[in-house]
Amino acid sequence: MPNVLSHNTGANVISKQGMDLITHFEGLYLEAYPDPGSGGKPYTIGYGTTQYPDGRSVKLGDKITEHQAKDYLAHDLRKFSQMVLKKITRPLYQNELDALTSFAYNAGTSYKSGSQWKDYNIWAKVNSKTITPEYWEALAITASGKKLNGLVRRRKSEAHLYFTGGLFFYLIKVIRISEYGFFCFGI
Repeated sequence: MPNVLSHNTGANVISKQGMDLITHFEGLYLEAYPDPGSGGKPYTIGYGTTQYPDGRSVKLGDKITEHQAKDYLAHDLRKFSQMVLKKITRPLYQNELDALTSFAYNAGTSYKSGSQWKDYNIWAKVNSKTITPEYWEALAITASGKKLNGLVRRRKSEAHLYFTGGLFFYLIKVIRISEYGFFCFGI
């Protein structure tokens, strides 16, 4: 199992591998754009930043440099890694922290159900060591009630990192259509 520590040191800072996962799925946008699920707020810039380090929300029309995008990402990932560590009651391997931080950065640590905020059950499952790849891959893959293929691919990649320690980007689905060939399409 590549990139899995031989002993659990209680990782507390996201690694380059975790940052690579996040930047792959977030992409780099130097001009603010609307949320793909809502078509509006929250507006996003850089590598998924929705709020600047000074607390201001990103606004449509905002522009930044690549250097600023990297600075904002570093700030955001410190914040989200700490949010993950507050939810987890056991030491984490580096690959576990990386995958969980990617999840939290994308989906948050909780979701709104009616008028109440509820923690995702992923935290309890990680703490009790009962999480499965199938559970992870089905979690938080919709926006505004629609299943988003980008979220499906991201969850599969996060689960792969969490359970194997390896970074793998799920980009396409392969379906065998005959004994002589394959058909590929994006999922």
